Amino acid sequence: MNVYLIHYIDFPEGTACTAHSKLMIQGLRKNGVKASLLIPHGGMLSKNANNKRLIGHFEGVPYCYLNNRTTLPSKYRFFTIIRGNIKTAIFLYKKRKKTDYIILATPDFIRFLPIILICFIAKIHFIVWAVERMSLSKDIKGIKGRIQYFGNLLSEIILPKISSGYIVISNLLMEYYLKKKKDLKIILSPILINPTEEFKPANHNLKKYLSIIPNNNKILLYTGTFGENDGFNFILEAYAKVRELRKDVILVTTGKALNNKTNEFINKKANELQIEEYVVHLGFLKRYEMREIIHKADVLLVCRVNSLFANYGFPWKLGEYCMTKRPIISTKISDLPVYFKDNESIFFVDPENPYSLSKKILEVLDNYKNSLKVAKNGFKIASNEFNYLTKMYELKMFIKDLN
Repeated sequence: MNVYLIHYIDFPEGTACTAHSKLMIQGLRKNGVKASLLIPHGGMLSKNANNKRLIGHFEGVPYCYLNNRTTLPSKYRFFTIIRGNIKTAIFLYKKRKKTDYIILATPDFIRFLPIILICFIAKIHFIVWAVERMSLSKDIKGIKGRIQYFGNLLSEIILPKISSGYIVISNLLMEYYLKKKKDLKIILSPILINPTEEFKPANHNLKKYLSIIPNNNKILLYTGTFGENDGFNFILEAYAKVRELRKDVILVTTGKALNNKTNEFINKKANELQIEEYVVHLGFLKRYEMREIIHKADVLLVCRVNSLFANYGFPWKLGEYCMTKRPIISTKISDLPVYFKDNESIFFVDPENPYSLSKKILEVLDNYKNSLKVAKNGFKIASNEFNYLTKMYELKMFIKDLN
């Protein structure tokens, strides 16, 4: 069986999407599927990218950038995106006789249109991998945002009717698409983890980061984006309350803000709460740097708001966090309570409630030995429920049943 995963990501470095896509390909290949990663175009600017190779193998993952470059230019991005999609469509047409299925990751119908059309022309079966209901996102604004919104809306309406099947990240998303088409072939796959390798600390020297954190301080860590759905403003408010009682706690963040307005909001909020000197932002890190920082943290935070958008999704960072065996504090959203129990394998707090979060942070730090036991239970659950080999065997059998 020959399968291509098509995703707009930066590979091998990148966000949680990159790590998840890598595990998907690795898991399929170890289960006997000839799977490869096709990237119509990257997302990073040239100054931020580390990979210059258009084609190759990385940790057992064959990949190919179809756009003659691994980055997006600062100018003419629109034409770069169009060219990348057209080249991907041409590649698939040439490989049509040797392709059994393609997996389209979080497809925007307008952006993916050349690829979708070639699937019809060449009679290539495609599966949609849906990890959000992007039409619900409040972080998309402006003319570009409206075009994306329209493309995402078309995806949700049209693709269930014309695709061979769906891979979804949550039960709510599964229910949503089954209402679109009752006999839709669909499989649930929340997150993937490799319990033996993926999140071991890399033992790199990170003094350039850790030197700005005072010695003997407890580290609260938030990694990810800083959009409206991520609840970071509530983390700041909770941290301000924690600082009133614990002066040895530092809040460390990594990731990239969605835009300058988000940055301005965060800085303004921290300034108003008089905690700006205790909030350390490390920016966008490489994967090995991210693993190291996560393992240095004492408490890990996943605090998405209780929105429809968040409940249709599932926090991918949770998988990375569980592998560290560090205490995780998370808001009780989406399918998280299906897999984890409060105070047994995770620490749940009420969404959008700074008081609930600050209280839980203090409880975790004050009873840290017990918190580590809870974290180990979370690791065991993640290893059983989200093991990439088991989940990708299930996906392999799902794809076979589509024939």
